[in-house]
Amino acid sequence: MARRMSLRADAVDRVLAIMKRRAALLGLDAPGVAALARTAVAVSFLDAPGKWRLAAEIDAHPAAAVAGG
Repeated sequence: MARRMSLRADAVDRVLAIMKRRAALLGLDAPGVAALARTAVAVSFLDAPGKWRLAAEIDAHPAAAVAGG
C-alpha cells in the first residue's frame, strides 16, 4: 500500500508541475493553480464523496498550503 501511495504522490507531483507550466501562461501562481483545481473538482460530474477526496488531496498538497487550502 505504501508503494501505491508513493506512486500516486509522484503522479500528483508530475501533474502539478505540468499545471504550473501551463498556469504560468495564464499568469497563475501556485495559489491560483490550487484554486483552479478546487473549482474543477467542484464542477465535475464526480460523486460527492469523490469530490471530497480530491479536494482533500488538493488541500493536502504543499502548493495548496501556500494557497490557504
